[in-house]
Amino acid sequence: MIDEGSLVCSTYIGKLQMGTVSSRRIGDDKWAYYTVEWHDNDKYEAIQKGYRELNPNGVYGRTEYRAGEIFEVSPDQVTNLVNEHLDFLYSSFIPKDVVNG
Repeated sequence: MIDEGSLVCSTYIGKLQMGTVSSRRIGDDKWAYYTVEWHDNDKYEAIQKGYRELNPNGVYGRTEYRAGEIFEVSPDQVTNLVNEHLDFLYSSFIPKDVVNG
């Protein structure tokens, strides 16, 4: 089970979303449901705003995510992934004279 305050990720239209779990509840169906404060989520918000402008009476956007729709990650995992990506770039794509100055 994912705890409140955990860093989680998901995807929306191919974009990685990362956020912090702000609450958790167990539904009548025994699934855990999570509310997430998404970080740097402007693209999602803009799309939802567009839907609301097209149909102001519609209900758009998600307020909860069922277990299995979000995945817990640690800040260390994210840091390691970014560092490995940069190491690969520097060792494979960026000319040695640029790296070594």
